[in-house]
Formats: sequence, structure tokens, C-alpha cells
Amino acid sequence: MQIQKLIINEYGAFKDRTITLESGMNIIEGNNESGKSTLQAFIRFMLYGMPRKSSGTVNDRDRGISWSGGVAGGSMEVTVPDKNGEPRAYRIERHGQLRGATGHENYAETCKIIDLATGTEVFEGQEPGKALLGISQETFVSTTFIRQMECATVDGVGVNASIENLLFAANEGINTEKATAKLDEYRKVLLHKNGRGGLLFELEAEKLILEEKLARAKEAAETIVNKEATVAALAALESELGAKVRECESAMSLYEACTVLRRFDDLHEHERKLAALERGMEELLRGKGYDGPLPTRDTIDDTLQLDKKLAELSSSDTLGKAELAKAQNAPDGDRTLAEHADKVEENGGKSALLAAFARLTKKRKLSKPFAIVSYIVGGLALLVGGAATAFALLFNAPILYPDSLILAISTLLSGGDLGTLAQNLQLPYLIICFAVLGFGLLLTVLGILLSVSARDAKKRRVALAERVGLYDKNVTWDSFSAHLDRCLAERERCLAYDENVRLAKEESDRRASLLAAHLEACLTALAVFDVVPENTDAESVSSALRATAEILTAICRERERLEGETQNARALTASIAESLSGYNERNLRSMVGDKDPAAILSSTDVEKLDVAFRYQKDQLAAATAKRIAVEKELIALTASSENPAKLYAKLDELTAELRDKRFQYESLVMAMEAISTASDGLRKSVTPRIRESAGKTMSKLTDGKYGELGVAQDMSVHVFAGNSTRSIDVLSKGTRDAAYLSLRMALAELVCSGNLPPLTLDESLSLLDETRAANMLAMLYEYTQNGAQCLLFTCHKREGQLMSAIGSYNHIQLT
Repeated sequence: MQIQKLIINEYGAFKDRTITLESGMNIIEGNNESGKSTLQAFIRFMLYGMPRKSSGTVNDRDRGISWSGGVAGGSMEVTVPDKNGEPRAYRIERHGQLRGATGHENYAETCKIIDLATGTEVFEGQEPGKALLGISQETFVSTTFIRQMECATVDGVGVNASIENLLFAANEGINTEKATAKLDEYRKVLLHKNGRGGLLFELEAEKLILEEKLARAKEAAETIVNKEATVAALAALESELGAKVRECESAMSLYEACTVLRRFDDLHEHERKLAALERGMEELLRGKGYDGPLPTRDTIDDTLQLDKKLAELSSSDTLGKAELAKAQNAPDGDRTLAEHADKVEENGGKSALLAAFARLTKKRKLSKPFAIVSYIVGGLALLVGGAATAFALLFNAPILYPDSLILAISTLLSGGDLGTLAQNLQLPYLIICFAVLGFGLLLTVLGILLSVSARDAKKRRVALAERVGLYDKNVTWDSFSAHLDRCLAERERCLAYDENVRLAKEESDRRASLLAAHLEACLTALAVFDVVPENTDAESVSSALRATAEILTAICRERERLEGETQNARALTASIAESLSGYNERNLRSMVGDKDPAAILSSTDVEKLDVAFRYQKDQLAAATAKRIAVEKELIALTASSENPAKLYAKLDELTAELRDKRFQYESLVMAMEAISTASDGLRKSVTPRIRESAGKTMSKLTDGKYGELGVAQDMSVHVFAGNSTRSIDVLSKGTRDAAYLSLRMALAELVCSGNLPPLTLDESLSLLDETRAANMLAMLYEYTQNGAQCLLFTCHKREGQLMSAIGSYNHIQLT
């Protein structure tokens, strides 16, 4: 097998990685933790799947399943020689996934083998390593799959079994040791070594027993013939006695039929009485004068309840009308003042009107005193100013000159003092008089304006009072407030009156409606009994209800009488009919025929007939019991004794089977001896071949120092050095690795002849010195020249440098 390409979708730390390999030598170089061991484990994963158990220092499942997705998967393209030695290309696809968080119980995987020439799946359901290499995983791991630190280990038991099976049966799956064990197991089934057990021993014992049964069967056959004659005689006696018993039974059956017919006559008489009572009930139903079922006590109670409720509703209606009249006759409020109250609300309410009235009153109170003061002060000012002016004009008082005015203004603008201003101004007397007159005139005008405002406030206050119905020219705040309170109070009285009348009217109408509805219900109930009152008033309807209740009471009494008698008659009739339910009257009358049942009953002595019947029956029972006892003996004898003819046939069949089993036993013994002899010969011939091939390889690796190896049955190794034999365990680790590597290659060539699996070595040269490492590489290169493939995983550059001097190789760098 040659691996062409590794396509890793997700495995361990690798993801979406493709690695191309070549035939011959492939050196995969990388630092520690670069994935070399993971890549080697991926090859075994593709061939044999994820191992169930951990191996080595790291669990292969933990190494292979990705840390992120919990999956492991990819594909591997390989070429395998067919029967003609021509390479055939396949692609192995495998995918595994953990279903849960941890634990191998939740792990599942799928695998396919695709023939690249046809594109179809082949070897369906088989492991690729077993299908393409022909070896199990254990053999693969013990030969060409060499992991780090595991070179010097070989599964001796598994490899020995594989070699023997392949050489003996051309199939590793056929285990000769198991086959020998199965043959010996079947030999034990046929006959134990001590001769006291097994199928042959049991058949011999069964033959003796069968011969004894045949002798007893001959004796029993004669006894069976005699008992069969006795059974026939007893059966004839039974037939005679049975006829007599049947005659007695016929007479008793006739007597019993007449007795039952007399009861049928009683039943028919009661049925006639029941029919007469039922007709009386129908006549009562027709004669009551209305359609529908007969009234019951509940009907009477309902009628009386209707009358009782009618009286209650009539009284309630009268009370409602009285309450309405009382509400209508109650004292009412002043509707005029109530209308003024509506205007109060239209103008903002009592608070707003009082606030407006207060503002107008305040305005009048403030304007009037100020007007009077203005009149008095203005009048005085006019009087004084007029008198002074008249005096000035009459007596030529000094007047104001322009130059004096200019001088006064300039003094004032320049910031001069007032004393200087007074001296320069020489204010004339006339100007002062005019100023007084102007002041008096101004106050007089202000007084006039204030008087007009006071009168306007008074008019607006009177208009405000008239707006809400108060016509008083001298209205005050108290009278206005009292008027508003009266209006609002009267409106509340009117509203209360209206509300009481409305409620009383609604209650009166409701009670009248209930009375009318109940009167309608009463009339409907009376119509059922075809009763129509003369008037529809409450009193007339009540009288009709009471009269109807009395009529219904009389009808109920008659109905209850008829029902009681009918019920008793029906119960008696049903009881008699139930007791006769198992009889057919027609068959009984047919049995009696034209005979008079009463005559038969009077003429039959039933006690005498019964004694005769029981005697004949006892005789018949005794005969039957005796016949049954003989038949039981006959059955028991027939069951315990066998048919001699069948025993003869069974004895012949058993003799033939015994002869066949003896032949099988002898054949098994011969086959086991032949397999044992052949197996010993194979082991003796195979061990020298393995020892010779491994010794040649070891000699090359150690430059001839150790040229001969000894291989034990468990695949442990020892070396020959000089004239002595030494255990491989006393040598160095590098020498032990070289010895076991030689053994593994020899085993691979023997087990996988013609289709060598790829030889994978993980750090297998790390403990060898330069010379032995070069010898190892040369030996591996020579191994690949015969069509094998080698994958050497290393973290050193030494292997590549040494290989460059030996031959060509494919170098792959892992980062």
C-alpha cells in the first residue's frame, strides 16, 4: 500500500490541511508539538478508526478529536496492488463526533472506501485496514506502525496467531487455535474422555430404554383389547337405561309444562287488569278538558304560587301609585327664583357674581372720596389763584422779562446755586398766580372724572343685581349675597322635588310592568287548562287561578289512585313475566297439544313419578361411572403404553443416528490430530524465517556486531554474541530499538507479503548514534526499493542530512 495524500478536515490541532506523500522515503520534520505524532495517529485513524482504549502516554482519542468542535474527520488517498500486481487507487473517508461533552459512550463515526476508478463505494461495512491490507489493527500496530517510545514492544500473542492463521488458512481472520478449540468442544458434546457423558453415551442409554419399552408395549396391547370389550358392554347397558330415564323425563316435562301454563294463565289475567287500569288513565286524560299530560302536585303548587305572587305584585303596584301621589303632592320650590339660579350659573356662579359686585363697590368707594377732595382743593386753588391774579392785574405787579429768564436758564445749566438763581431770576408774582389757577383747574377736572366713575360703578352694580332678578336701586353686598343664596336654595328644592317625583314615577311604572307581565303569565298558564277569566284585572285572574287549583287537585287525586293501582298491577305482572322469561308459551302449548293441562295436573302422581325417575337415573349414573372408570383405565393404559410399531421405527431411527454420531466422533478426533500436527510444523518452519530475516537487518544496523537473533514464542528477542546468548534487555535502548525494528520488518514481510503497509516511525532514530542512524536510514531506503513506503517523523535535521548522502527522499516540513 502507498499513501498518496492525506486530507485532514479536522483532527487534533490540524484543520483544513493537505499533505502529499511519495513512494519510497518520506521524512516529516517538525519541532515538538508541531503535530508529528498526531499526523501518524491520523493514518491509523483512517485505516482502523478511533481506538476504544487509550494507548501510549497520550490518549489517542484526546489527541484526535478537535478541541473546538468535538469532531475528527478527513480522507486518505492510497494505491493498493490488485490480484495482477497493478496499483488501484482508493479514497478512505472517515468522520467521527462526540455526541456528549465527554466519554467514549457518546462517540460515533462513519467510514467509506471509494474506488477512484469507478467513483463507487466498495468494501461496504469493512474496516479499510482489514479490507485493503488484510491484517487487523493489532497486527498493524505490532509491525509497521511504530510510535514514539514504542519501538521495542510487540504483541507476541496477536502476531503469532495472525502468522499462523495466514499461513495455515490464507486468512488472518480464521484462527486455527479457535478452530481446534471448537472441534474439541464439539468432540466433548459427542463423548466425554471418561466415556460417561456426551451425546453418544446418551444415545446408548436411550437405546436400552427403548428396547425395554418395546417389551412392555407388547404386554399392554393384550390388556387394551379386553378392556375395550368391557366398555362396549357397559355402553349398551347405558343406552337401555337412558331410554327409561328419557321416558320418565318426558312425563315430568309434561307435568312441568302444565304447571308453567297455569302460571301463564295467571299472567294473562293480570295483564288484562293492567290494561283496564291503563284505559281508565286514558279516559281521565281525555275527560279533563285540555290538551297535554295530567297535572301533578307540582302543577297545583305552581298555580297557587302564581296566585300568591299576583297578590304580592298587585299590592306592590297599589303601594307604588300611592308613593307617586305622595311625591307629587309634596311642597315644591319657588320656580321663579330657581330660574334666577340658572342665570347665576350662566354668569359664572355665586362666587364670580359676588367678586364682580365687590369690585364695583370698591371702585365706587375709592372714586367718590377722591372726587370730593379734588373738588375742594381745586376750588380753593381756583379761588386763591383768581384773587391773586386779579390783585396783580389791578396793582401792576412785576412781570417776567426775557433777559431775566435767559439768565436764570443759563445759571441753572451751568450748575450755579439756587440762591444766585433766585437773585438773577427775580420770579414775578403773576407767574405764581397762573400756576395756582392751573393747578386748581386740573384738580377740578379730576374730581369731575372721579364722580363720573363712581356713578358708572353704581349703575353697573344695579345692572348686575337686575341680571339675576334683584331689582333694588340701593342694593348692597349683603342683600345681593342673600338673594343669590335664596335663588340657589330654591333651585335645589325644585331639583329635589323633580327627582323624587321621577323616582316615584319610575318605581310605579316598574311595579305596574311587573304586575302586567305576571298577569300575562297567569293568563298563559290558565290558557293551558282552557280557563279564560271574565276580566283581566288582578282580582278576576286570582279567582280563576284558585278555582283552577281546586279542579287540578281533584284530578291529581284520581290520577294518583289510578297510578298506584296500575303500578301494583304492573309490578305483579312483571314479576310473573320475569319468572316465566325462560319459557316459551307456544312451545309449551304445542307440547301439551289438545290435552287439558288441568286434567293432566290432577291425574299425575308427581311423587311416584319422581321416585321412578331418580331410581332409573341412579342406575344410569352407576353404569356410566363404571364405563368411565374402565375408559380411564383404558386411556391410562393407552397413554402409558406405546405403539409397538412406532417403537420399532423409533428404535431403527435411533440405531442409525448412533451409527452417524460414532462416525462424526471418529472424524473429529482425526481432524484435531491433523490440525495439531500441521500447526506444530508451521511454527517450526516460520520461526527460522523470521529469525533469519530479522538477523540480516540487525547485522546491517550494527555493522555486523549482532548478526544473529533469537525469537521466542512470545516474540521476545535475544542476541547471539560470540559463543553466548544474551537477553536483549541488557543492551542499550538504541540497540533494543534496532533489534525490535528488525523483528517488526521481518514480521511485516511475512504477514503482508505482496502488499506491505506504509512503515511509519515516530522519533525512532533519536537514541542512535550517527553511524547506526545512517545504517538505519540506509536499511529503510533499501526497504522502500522493493515497493514499500516509509514515513519517518523526526524533530531533528540530522535524518535529512544523512539521507541526502544515501538517496532521494521526499521532505515535508511541519510548522
